[in-house]
Amino acid sequence: MNMSFQHTRPLRGLYLPVITMLLMIASGCKPTERNYQAAYDAALAKRQTALQDMDIPSEGLMEDGEPFLKDMGEGRRLYYLVAPMAPVSEGSLAGDKYNVVVGCYKMPVNALDQARKLREDGLDSFATRGEQDRFYVVAATFETLPEAIAFYDDFLASRPGYPIVGFPGLTIVENTRVR
Repeated sequence: MNMSFQHTRPLRGLYLPVITMLLMIASGCKPTERNYQAAYDAALAKRQTALQDMDIPSEGLMEDGEPFLKDMGEGRRLYYLVAPMAPVSEGSLAGDKYNVVVGCYKMPVNALDQARKLREDGLDSFATRGEQDRFYVVAATFETLPEAIAFYDDFLASRPGYPIVGFPGLTIVENTRVR
């Protein structure tokens, strides 16, 4: 009996260090939800400040490659995107500097089909390839921004409720491949 008592004594000396270690792990060594929230809030505030400095509205932050509302003066804001555009296939168009885009698809066949339907309606529509394998349906293309804005207004007036696929609304895409 005496032997078993001596055998348990060394284990008693381990209780305090083990309990101390467990308390340290449980209390201060792990990040808390509050810390994550504080870091997220700080990053969001920094991004909103940067967007305001670039004159991009901070509401509804969007991914790169997504249209944003751009101030065109006199309180007028339009969806706008700056992106390179390339022909979908050899011999097809890539667009001029300013393009009024009515759809954005992940599959070229869908963009080509919508462009065909718009051509049947009398527009010089075509499909182009954008970044990240996106395919844009261009209703019309122009050398100057004022021409694109005028068409934008006419398109909206003549086709109320026209479904814009893949973008939040009718968008002017500035083609960065045209200088």
